Amino acid sequence: MKLLFSGLLLACCFLGTAQQVNLENCNLASNLAARSSCLKGSVESLLYQELLKVADSTRNTQTLGLDLFVDGIGNIYVDSVIPSEKKPLVEKVIQGIKPLSSYKNYKGELLQDAIRIDLEVFPPKKSISVSEEDAEIANMLKGNSKKDTLSQDSPKEKKDYVPFAVIENVPVYPGCYQGTNEELKSCMSLNIQRHVVNNFNMALANSLNLPDGTQRISVQFKIDRFGFVTNIRARASRPELEKEAVRVVGTLPRMMPGKQFGKEVGVLYALPILFKVEGNPKKTPRKKKRKRRG
Repeated sequence: MKLLFSGLLLACCFLGTAQQVNLENCNLASNLAARSSCLKGSVESLLYQELLKVADSTRNTQTLGLDLFVDGIGNIYVDSVIPSEKKPLVEKVIQGIKPLSSYKNYKGELLQDAIRIDLEVFPPKKSISVSEEDAEIANMLKGNSKKDTLSQDSPKEKKDYVPFAVIENVPVYPGCYQGTNEELKSCMSLNIQRHVVNNFNMALANSLNLPDGTQRISVQFKIDRFGFVTNIRARASRPELEKEAVRVVGTLPRMMPGKQFGKEVGVLYALPILFKVEGNPKKTPRKKKRKRRG
């Protein structure tokens, strides 16, 4: 399956060779495990794209296993690669990643990390692209889509959480520190979209043999009054997609909380992820043989 990403959600995914890929957002994770998950998903996505090219040209399934080491000052090293002939490909991908800043714990100690990656990429058979359904996406981001409501919140939850569309002062995503409320909204939405794109496990979508047509993952979550992402809910055609969406959204960094009437409050946020699956060979129904009468 060949993954071709385009449209609103995936406009800023992978950079060309002239510009290094920036994974600094992973350093905004609240703990080492979340940061490790973010880095792993991002590197897996980059490697997957390269392996997919090889699988497409050779028409052979590509397997890869490797160990990465991230030192205390943010340098990424390749420890081992199996099979060894794929080491140049892995090193090319790692060299295309912009060096990270150091990651420290609450004591100020520099933290190291080890990451294990295993991939299996099949020759492409169909295409997946993201559909630009602007009106529906706008409604989802505003929390107005009735058909995508995952569950009804209790009156207390409704009182304690304000929809993203009407919050007086929106939560501030790291790096979005200037501009009007509307500009901060746009900046936050764009960065969340980028985060999902960079961390979603595309190999998983490739392995599910999804039918032709638009695939939707509806995600709703809350940004609490301390700026943490909580209460993540997802709905999709396959439980594997739901689980992956919850995992990716769970790695979002801590934000400055939203405010209503000058007081920190929780904010409700809806995120639609749309995939258009094309090129799946249609099975022709077999004709039943008529039994001859004796």
